[in-house]
Amino acid sequence: MPAIDLSILNQRQTPAFYADTLANRPSAGFIGRIFVSTDTFAFYRDNGTTWDLIGGPGTGTITGSGANGQVSYWNGASTITGSNDLFFDAVNGHLGVGTVTPGTALDVKHNQNTVVQLEQETATNDTRIAFINSGVGLWRLGAFYNAGANDFGIYDVVGAIQQFTIKKTTGQTLIGGGTGGSGKLVVESGASDNGIQIVGTLAPSLRIDNANTGPTKRIGLGIATNTNNFIQGSADRDMCIFNGSTTASPILFGIYDAAAVNVQEAARISAARNFLIGTTTDSGQKLLVNGTSRFQGFAFVNHSTASSYGAAIYNTNVNGEGLAIRGGSTSSHSSLIVQNYDGSTLLFNVLANGNVGIGTTNGDIFSTANATNILGVQATGTNQGGLIDISATGTGFSGVNMGTTSIRRGGIYTLNGSDLAFYTNPTNTGTGLTERARITSAGRLGIGQTVPGTALSVAGQSELWQIALTYVTGTSGALIGSPSANVLAFGDWGGTERMRITSSGNLLIGTTTDAGQKLQVQGSSYFNNYIIANTTIGKNGQSGTIANNSTVTINPNGFGGVFSVGFIACTASVSQGSFNSVILISQIHTNNNNIYTTLSNQNDSAGMTITLVGMTIVIANTSGFEGKYNCRYINFADYETWLNGV
Repeated sequence: MPAIDLSILNQRQTPAFYADTLANRPSAGFIGRIFVSTDTFAFYRDNGTTWDLIGGPGTGTITGSGANGQVSYWNGASTITGSNDLFFDAVNGHLGVGTVTPGTALDVKHNQNTVVQLEQETATNDTRIAFINSGVGLWRLGAFYNAGANDFGIYDVVGAIQQFTIKKTTGQTLIGGGTGGSGKLVVESGASDNGIQIVGTLAPSLRIDNANTGPTKRIGLGIATNTNNFIQGSADRDMCIFNGSTTASPILFGIYDAAAVNVQEAARISAARNFLIGTTTDSGQKLLVNGTSRFQGFAFVNHSTASSYGAAIYNTNVNGEGLAIRGGSTSSHSSLIVQNYDGSTLLFNVLANGNVGIGTTNGDIFSTANATNILGVQATGTNQGGLIDISATGTGFSGVNMGTTSIRRGGIYTLNGSDLAFYTNPTNTGTGLTERARITSAGRLGIGQTVPGTALSVAGQSELWQIALTYVTGTSGALIGSPSANVLAFGDWGGTERMRITSSGNLLIGTTTDAGQKLQVQGSSYFNNYIIANTTIGKNGQSGTIANNSTVTINPNGFGGVFSVGFIACTASVSQGSFNSVILISQIHTNNNNIYTTLSNQNDSAGMTITLVGMTIVIANTSGFEGKYNCRYINFADYETWLNGV
């Protein structure tokens, strides 16, 4: 074959086609030339510097076979074939891998574990699949580089939130856009009631097991939809929390404690199905609380044994200690009873009728008629006292209120530290009280007074009489009162004053007008013994005066009375008329065998005569001296005169 000049152009001045073995391919340098390798069947183009492979290599002759719909592929250097494992549905535009009936745009079927594999060649890029709806990106699914974490996630393109993440480093699953947490499944939501929902018509539940098959340790939460779901005895709609371990073990409830390493236990349900709060030791009671307890509302305890009714509550978990509180007894199922730990001693009893007994089964110790809700205190032992203690703080008061639900009728209180005061309701309405009596800390009793100055101090209000002394029948007696300042009066049961002691210390009988004498009597007087007179004797309440036309009768019975070292004054201011008064003396007694009949008549003005007529002393004025001031007195100085009865 003649030599070919590879540098010439064709008739249109374009580079020519050349053919030779690949080893004889000339050096590049003529842009546009085409070289055909006769031994590799490859096509090359000269770019002026190097040759670009633009086809082949091949055998030069392509042969093969296939079927309609199969996607052809090279199965040899120069052969093409088809397979049902790669099938294109031209009618629907579906591509099937491993199937001749692709149901979607890409339908892949394979019998190996990995069916589809996507590989990102750039290590710092995400490997993901984008989901687009009508040209708008909605979701991205795949491996997100995330600074080398390479977490798997589902990204919400519209919301710009990675709604689902499986972290490669920790294996955590995050739902709701959260980026962290300590659990294997973390659900984070900004909306209320938007967490995890488990739905099912056949006993839906959430269970935690120690193994995926044949677990020996299990706790669960579920809703029963039939009898005995989860827990024996459950019924449709029951919410069940259960420990399904094959070995009985407790359920613990704990609360975080910043000062402790772990969450601290707050309560537990023991393996014996008892509820324990504040303790880990099960002593056999259904509810065991170690610590202070409070019930805000009604607590109902029901228990029944052959010998008693109610419930027993002990203050410790050691037998032989504490108190027993039970409801009812064999005769009264509605009472509340407090006993010692074994029930052998009754301490406190509230009966169904409202009576309360301390140390007694019946609060109505004395069988009081027409009374309910009685508090009775019964001492125990020998010669022991029974007390009710009411204690205040500091100088605060303590006491007892009495009345009805709407009227406070009275009360007894300690006031000012140690005073004991008695109050009543003056209107018998409402709750207002008025103090009526008080015993001070010094032992003084004040009636109507809050600060008594004596052992007994009685202050009336508008009443004349403050003290009534009654006879046995209560229909008669005497009255004592103070009608005015510094006056003590005595009266009969009908309220008529009979006697008083004035502020001057004078005793008035039958009169309320004080004329100044120590003893003033309005009306007849009777002396059943002798009288020792060291001063004057008056009449009609006028000091030293025997009134006109009056008679003074000294009428002792038996032995009689005596005037000793004194006198009878007969001072009168006579206005008009005669002044005739007498002193009747039945006998002038003998003394040392002498009869003293001499009377000393001393006149400081004329006109009055004193005459002893038998046993009568007559005092009279003479004619012409009417209206004069006359003073007469009979002086018994230095004598003893015995006056016997008339």
